[in-house]
Amino acid sequence: SSFARIQADADTLTLAGTIDSSTNSSTSVVLQGASAITVTGQVTGSGGLISGSANVGPGSIRTVSNDTNNFTGRAQASGGVLAFTSVANAGTASALGAGTVTPTIGLASGTSNATLSYIGTDPLGHSTTRDINLGSGTLGDHTATIEANGTGPLGLGPVSSTTTGTKTLVLTGTNTGGNSIGAITPGTATAVSVTKDGAGTWILTGANTYAGNTTVNNGTLALADNAQLKFVLGATSGVNNSLSGAGTVSLEGDFVIDTAAADSLPSGSWTLENVTTLP
Repeated sequence: SSFARIQADADTLTLAGTIDSSTNSSTSVVLQGASAITVTGQVTGSGGLISGSANVGPGSIRTVSNDTNNFTGRAQASGGVLAFTSVANAGTASALGAGTVTPTIGLASGTSNATLSYIGTDPLGHSTTRDINLGSGTLGDHTATIEANGTGPLGLGPVSSTTTGTKTLVLTGTNTGGNSIGAITPGTATAVSVTKDGAGTWILTGANTYAGNTTVNNGTLALADNAQLKFVLGATSGVNNSLSGAGTVSLEGDFVIDTAAADSLPSGSWTLENVTTLP
């Protein structure tokens, strides 16, 4: 792989010209440094766009706001914040490009936490079926955050991982519309857990098979009709993962109970406890 690095460590850097990453699909433009970078020009070509993890600081917000970006490589937030104004399906231009590689969107890398932040102003919002990979490239434990801060709702595709390590996916943001995300599966990750923060609303729409805890600290987390949430019974008692928190939970989908470990019990029964009234 080859990289063209653009670094800002003092004032905000604005890039208004065209950025062409057309060498090949392994070439990526990396935005890095402790200061903000705003890309208003078009990003084109067969390469990717990365919010890098080098010299990350509180001001490391990299914003792509050209909705005609048609680069076909991966859009990757390896560190800092990658803020975007639009996203679309593979092959269609958007602020996050038209990515046709697999996976088309990456979030966090190694032990570096990272954030994808939707800031679009379209009242109808934006949606995509493009897949999201937690920890693209290198293994490690990290927190991957997705913020829905746009005027309209954000709809995202499935989430998985091609690296080992413990992954925490945080769904947050201020938008209270029907922000949604596809099936969250562990892939090769050691464990994946989900945390809902912020005042907004997120809807789980897929057949979720992650077996980490689900924590709703604030706002609303909904399980859509025909979606599912998985719980793993312990070898001797209880469950190995839980759904908890002070936020609001709306459950219309299915609970899947994994009894693989419980099957080792020679006798006895299981009883559901501490179950409150579900909406």
